[in-house]
Amino acid sequence: MSQTTDSIFPLRFENANPVAAEELLFALQLGQAAATHNMPTPSPSAKPIMLGDTDGSVTEIRFADSPQNRALLAVNKHYHDDKAKAFSIQIRIWAIAEILHHPKMQEWCKGEEIHAAIVVAAAELPINRHGKFAVKPFLKRVKEIASAHSTEELERKLLSHTA
Repeated sequence: MSQTTDSIFPLRFENANPVAAEELLFALQLGQAAATHNMPTPSPSAKPIMLGDTDGSVTEIRFADSPQNRALLAVNKHYHDDKAKAFSIQIRIWAIAEILHHPKMQEWCKGEEIHAAIVVAAAELPINRHGKFAVKPFLKRVKEIASAHSTEELERKLLSHTA
C-alpha cells in the first residue's frame, strides 16, 4: 500500500519507502531513456516549479536541461498520480548514483551497467537522513543477494516484470 502524499511531508529522505525492485529497474530504464534523448522529453527548464511561502511570496525555480534532470522529470511524470512513490523512487535513484562512486562498489559495475543485486538492494534498504544508503549494510546486502541468486536469475526476475 502506498503512502499518502501528506505522510511524506515534510520531505525527509528517510521517509522514502521501499519499492518493488522491478519498479525501480523500470524507473532507472525510463530515466536512462530520457537522459540520453532516446524518448521524447521536454526540457526541464521549460517547466518551472513555483514555491509559495507563508508570507505570500512566490519563488520560481527552473532546472537546467541536464541528463539527470531529464531522467528525474520523466520518472516524476510517470508517477504523477503517486507523489509518495515518485519521491521514494527518485531518492533511491539519487542514492544509487551516490553509492556507485564508492570504491568498494566498483566490482559490481561494468561500465554503465550495474549488477542486478544493486537494484534489488536499493529497492529494499532504507535511505538515511542524508539521502544516501549506508555503505556497509548496502554492500553486505548486495553480496547476500548475489550469492543467493545467479546474475541470470536476478535479471530474469527483474525483466519479467518490466517487459
